Amino acid sequence: MKKTNTYSYKYKREKNNFMWTNDIFKIEYTDPSIETHSEVLNIKRESQIMYFYYTFNIYKKAKNGKWAKIESQNAYDFPGIFSLRDVLDYMINQLDIIKDGQKTKLSDGSINYAYKLDTKGFISEDYYEVTKEFNSSVKHNYYNLFFGCSVCKYQGDVNFTGLRLANIEESEIKELMDCINAFISFAMDEYNKQQQDYVKLENSCRKEIDGKIYEYQIDYESPSEGKLKDSYENIYCVGDEVEIDFVAVVDKEFERQEQEGIISNINKNTVELELMTKPIKTKKIDIDSILYISVNIKNEKLSFGKKEIIEDFKKIMTKTDEDFFKNNNEKDIYEKYGEAIADRTWMYRKEHPYIKDDKDNREQTQKVLKDVIKTIKKSLT
Repeated sequence: MKKTNTYSYKYKREKNNFMWTNDIFKIEYTDPSIETHSEVLNIKRESQIMYFYYTFNIYKKAKNGKWAKIESQNAYDFPGIFSLRDVLDYMINQLDIIKDGQKTKLSDGSINYAYKLDTKGFISEDYYEVTKEFNSSVKHNYYNLFFGCSVCKYQGDVNFTGLRLANIEESEIKELMDCINAFISFAMDEYNKQQQDYVKLENSCRKEIDGKIYEYQIDYESPSEGKLKDSYENIYCVGDEVEIDFVAVVDKEFERQEQEGIISNINKNTVELELMTKPIKTKKIDIDSILYISVNIKNEKLSFGKKEIIEDFKKIMTKTDEDFFKNNNEKDIYEKYGEAIADRTWMYRKEHPYIKDDKDNREQTQKVLKDVIKTIKKSLT
């Protein structure tokens, strides 16, 4: 007997919540997040997804007509949703239930065929069972499903509790597949949007000024809400040994690449690296394609005291820097240059002689940093 529309399961979406539901039960996927391999900036294929996170909820409608949550789980890393979709696709499009199903002769003389698969995998927090059945007298496919959440709420638990549904029509299974596919596509689209915001923000935070790269601090709660601050995070100069992550075009796709080397030239919005190869080669990178720069600080700089830190920073100062120190108060100089000065010699590291093991590193460093700025300003005026 066919179900009425009230009891048939349908795919529905409300904002970022993707649901497979009727008027009694509701399966919901929400809050997706994706991690990819480091080189991927724009997901085009599911195979580019390394880790997938989401929230999986099971609801039952209460007597008051409101949805009551009966199970919930945060799925991490290797969740079951991809396996569930693959199982459903196999059941609908490939399985020969007569040939491969378990045969059971019933008391009415009919033969029932059943085939069961589950998604038990590597440390999955959500778990699914799918059984397809066909009866020789009814000549109609139907499905039994189990939606499970790990009992102990920790990664790797293999005990599940949840919801078991029987006599699900194939049309309803297709609605569930639509729900899953739409949720995964949404997660990929959201990742790509966030990456676009991230790339745009990172590409804009470095400027070539007077033959150096000035990296501005970013003030943001999320990449889409980020903005550049009028203060420096780092200053990079010729002679610095660096590792640069940047955007490159490979096979007509944007890809994150990295390159190590020593900065040999900074000019016309381009940084040139002398690579650590034999014979020596060079690599030019557009500054506005850079995503990240890491400096390899030489060991001797980690033992610098205040005097050496002052001398080291004064060596790289341009006339623009000197003018700012001359014409502004120490507080404004600290706000604009403080982090950049500290990062030139990793001032917060405990190897520096002014760091005492029994005190807070940051508090001690900030005191020395303010003295460094005060001394530099005094020497220029």
